[in-house]
Amino acid sequence: MAATVVRLIISAVLVVQVLSTTPEQLMKEGDIQLGQRQFSAALEKYHAACEMAPTNFKAFSRRSTVYLATGRLKQAIKDLDVVLTIRPEFTEAKKSRAQTHLKLGHLEAATEDFKALGDDQQVAEIGQLVHAIQAANEAIEADDVERSLQLLSHVIDSIDSDSDLRMKRAKMFMKIGRNGDAVGDIMRATKLSAANTEAYFLLSQLYYAMGERNDALVQIRECVKLDSDHKDCFAFYKKLKKFCKIADTIGDRVSKEQFGAALRDISKARDLESQEPIYVNWLNAVECECLSKLGRGKEAIDVCTAAIEADPENAWLFVHRARVHEAMEDFEASVNDFKEAASKDGENREIKEGLHRAEKLLKNSKKRDYYKILGVPRDANKRQITKAYRQLAQEWHPDKFDTEEAKAKAQVKFMDIADAKEVLTDPEMRKMFDNGDDPLDAEAERERQQGRANPFGNRGFNPFGGNQQFHFKFQ
Repeated sequence: MAATVVRLIISAVLVVQVLSTTPEQLMKEGDIQLGQRQFSAALEKYHAACEMAPTNFKAFSRRSTVYLATGRLKQAIKDLDVVLTIRPEFTEAKKSRAQTHLKLGHLEAATEDFKALGDDQQVAEIGQLVHAIQAANEAIEADDVERSLQLLSHVIDSIDSDSDLRMKRAKMFMKIGRNGDAVGDIMRATKLSAANTEAYFLLSQLYYAMGERNDALVQIRECVKLDSDHKDCFAFYKKLKKFCKIADTIGDRVSKEQFGAALRDISKARDLESQEPIYVNWLNAVECECLSKLGRGKEAIDVCTAAIEADPENAWLFVHRARVHEAMEDFEASVNDFKEAASKDGENREIKEGLHRAEKLLKNSKKRDYYKILGVPRDANKRQITKAYRQLAQEWHPDKFDTEEAKAKAQVKFMDIADAKEVLTDPEMRKMFDNGDDPLDAEAERERQQGRANPFGNRGFNPFGGNQQFHFKFQ
């Protein structure tokens, strides 16, 4: 109750203030705010002045100034009409109205005003614009995109607020793939004509084709709001809403490393979109990544290769295929793909590191591959490695060979088996090897310097020297 009383008192005070304020005072306050570019505040003052003094041409003139400053040209025309009805001889108002008519493409009205002003040069220029518009329409009919764009751009330099001209030029831009320029014109058209469903529909399609699906969804919603019965808008809205939802789900699954589930969603997304190149390529790229992460080698190679053919400038497609090649131990192919990726995005740290690792793996593949020596996969656990080591160590134990030649061969083989077990069961050494560095390289270099007669020289003992029998205890 008390709050209601307070509000009533405040309202009464405001009414008294308004009633006690003159139009001149309101305009003076509005002028100050206009000078400070506080357009909304200035407009409120001028609104009040116009309502209080509907025959005061100055109030309408000042309000038209705000409308012009904020791009509300049609409202400015209405106020200028009022001004010139009250004061027909107001030359500046007539000149302002003529220029505004010209900007809006009201060429007949602009011509009439410029004639009244005695501006023959401007009248002649408007005549030239009329001919240019006719020529542009003929070029559009003849599908002469270059000429139509040249003519429309010339006209729009003078008539910059005609939504029809903007839409025509946007459609020509779209024909030659200048989608960014088309978006600029259509955005302008939506500001000039708020109920332009065609503009919102085209704008949505453009954003979608450019890969900006969320912006596309915003624009198509505007079209549906304006006309819920618009068949094209509503059909595109339904498709876009479903596609955006499943595309977001795919991105979320990949970020959570749920690659199998992502592959299933990719199939659903393709049921919705199989034509627009940017989304076809995106789905191919995600499928390539998922298959590579799942270790589905040959399938991943095929999909990634197809994706690269469709989108050869995508560096990450080469990265994904490079990793598949690496997992399949085709290190030369991995290096080649990383080099391709680097040629497209050479400053990316992950690509640089991947290329460096692939080059080291290729170099080491020409030496000893500890996984191959033990015959275990690259993701083998410690138990699998130890089991393989025991079996091979027993098989290649030098005591099992009789001739010196066979014994020497077994010694080298046995040393490789022991080194493989040492590296792959030590987490730090295995990590080094997986990253392309052989942790025993320095040791191997010292052995080469000492000669190959004693492959165990740097270990400080020769378990197979002389006639002694050597027995290993397998762990």
